[in-house]
Amino acid sequence: MNCLNHKVLKPTLMILLFVFFALPILAGENFSQKTFSRPSFTLFSPQDTDRSPGLIIFYPGGRVEHQAYFWIGKALAERGYLVAVVDFPLDLAVLAPNRARRVQEILLQDGWNWEGEPIIGGHSLGGAMAARFADNNTVGGLFLWAAYPPSWTNLTEADFPVLVLMAENDGLATIEDVKKGITQLPDHTKSYLIKGGIHSYFGRYGPQRGDGEAEITREEQEGEIFQLMLGFLEEEL
Repeated sequence: MNCLNHKVLKPTLMILLFVFFALPILAGENFSQKTFSRPSFTLFSPQDTDRSPGLIIFYPGGRVEHQAYFWIGKALAERGYLVAVVDFPLDLAVLAPNRARRVQEILLQDGWNWEGEPIIGGHSLGGAMAARFADNNTVGGLFLWAAYPPSWTNLTEADFPVLVLMAENDGLATIEDVKKGITQLPDHTKSYLIKGGIHSYFGRYGPQRGDGEAEITREEQEGEIFQLMLGFLEEEL
């Protein structure tokens, strides 16, 4: 009787171990970062650190749901950064360009800590509104994805680091437009061109009317964006 029970329990134990340990790995579950939903933004935090090396606030592109940029929030949180991807009314950052202030207020109320001033940036319209915010508030850095400051914004005297990313085949924020906008940024601005990239590959929201034809995959463009962002954060901040 005992021998029979032993034979039954042994495979049962192995199945339970598989369910609890193997399945999450096969499903791609990530244990190196945590996600928190808050009013007006979603927060991605490191799993094992009490204090982040920096707070990054991301403004999404116009008419694009903020979930389209969760990929960069998760990726940077895995490297130890605290990342808030902001949700705007009607998915338009222009309707609440100063929402980054509220993000910081909520995080402080919730007991979060970070080093230095927040690094703000975004994609397309979101990037333009992030530049507007940086012009009127204290920030630790600015990054613009396929974006440039509004015409009335002058950041040429800014002393914080700035990163600008362009996509070679972007049909909406063309290389010419972005380069023209760089003249409104400080001389120490760093700009990079993603060869074969397009506008809609900065986020995960599908094809966009008026965009160019990609010569690289979405995964390749995301990988390049991530490496450039990580280098910017580690080197400049």
